[in-house]
Amino acid sequence: MGVVTYRDATAIVQLIFFVPYLVCGLFLCHRQGWRRRGGWLIIVLFSVLRIIGAAFQLATISQPTRSIYAGALVTESIGIAPLIGISIGMLGRLNGHLQKPIHRIFFILLFIASLTGIGIASGSASVPVPPDSPSPFVANYLTKTAVVIFTAEYLATGLMFLIIFVQRIEIPSPEGRLLTCVAVCSPFIIARLIYGLLAAFSYDLKFNILIGDTTIYFILSVLTEIIAVGISVVVGLSLPQIPIPDVRV
Repeated sequence: MGVVTYRDATAIVQLIFFVPYLVCGLFLCHRQGWRRRGGWLIIVLFSVLRIIGAAFQLATISQPTRSIYAGALVTESIGIAPLIGISIGMLGRLNGHLQKPIHRIFFILLFIASLTGIGIASGSASVPVPPDSPSPFVANYLTKTAVVIFTAEYLATGLMFLIIFVQRIEIPSPEGRLLTCVAVCSPFIIARLIYGLLAAFSYDLKFNILIGDTTIYFILSVLTEIIAVGISVVVGLSLPQIPIPDVRV
């Protein structure tokens, strides 16, 4: 039986928060409608992903095999996509209120980019480690490509936010909370993206997702995600159950 480390404790913290987030996400999907936009289903998917990732990390206590570490690395890498997807879902819901909405093709392109990044990041675990690599868990070219795609996706999301923001007068009062939520969550998502870029491109192993400095990982990855998703859940629960036109996105 292995010893519970500082890194394992961060996985326990993730379980403490993301299990309730999963329940709240399911409740929001049931309350607002499973087919309605708003990012509620993505909260469910993201919570499941983080629970699985935490389970992989805790599994290394007794079975510290490369395959389990690879599973933890993949779930950590692809988690950026649904984190951004929550904001995109909220913007998509707001877009339905605009007289001059953003064309749905842009949301489709972001969805394709997200799936592409997830697919590339998922395949990174099968890439052989170079003999001169300082660690078997450093980012390879697939991981780097995925992080760049996720970063570009979030930049496009920021542009869509600005387009919707200048038309915010057309958004009903309760729904305007979603726009505020996207804005408030943005610093935490940006911090998470910066950590992902440092983990992928920096030669400093303290930014490594699996073997780097645990405090840096906890603050820039775990804590930022917990706060961003928590804000999204609170805002979602505060919205009244009203019919929202499921159009234009």
